[in-house]
Amino acid sequence: MTKFSLTAVAVLIGFSTAAAAQEDWTGPYAGVQLGAGTFDSENRASLNDRSITTYGVHVGYQHDLGNVVLGGELQLDRIDGFGGPTGDSILIKGRVGYDFGKIQPYAMVTHHDVDDNDGVGVDGIGYGVGVEYMVNDKIRVGAEYLGTPELDDGQGVDGDHSTFQLRLSYGF
Repeated sequence: MTKFSLTAVAVLIGFSTAAAAQEDWTGPYAGVQLGAGTFDSENRASLNDRSITTYGVHVGYQHDLGNVVLGGELQLDRIDGFGGPTGDSILIKGRVGYDFGKIQPYAMVTHHDVDDNDGVGVDGIGYGVGVEYMVNDKIRVGAEYLGTPELDDGQGVDGDHSTFQLRLSYGF
């Protein structure tokens, strides 16, 4: 009986490993995102404690190395909530994820450039975490938290920015 149980467990582990290994995150992808967050400027009163809405597009490439997934991404967002013109945001991301089959949690480092379209442009290094779910071999849905604690324009305007976004991507 014990020998049969051990054999059954080994077979089940083999099937689950084979099923997880069939998911491949390698390749280019593109998609859209929608989010909400905050923007706070420490020394520009017009930008203090702003609740913002973000929406935009992203393109990237990932390479699945087995358990680890490495990738890079370019994300463009519009930002509403500055109280005037709509702002723009550009993020360049480096990602490291873990392949759990259809689910991939990941961490990222970003370079973030934010322009309020009213004369203030700030940039900085940020961080984030996210998770993606592979609906099928082409469609992915996900959620992401992004934080950029030290935005600076080099001329005395400092700030921080954080968002939570929902994402929909298409893999090519």
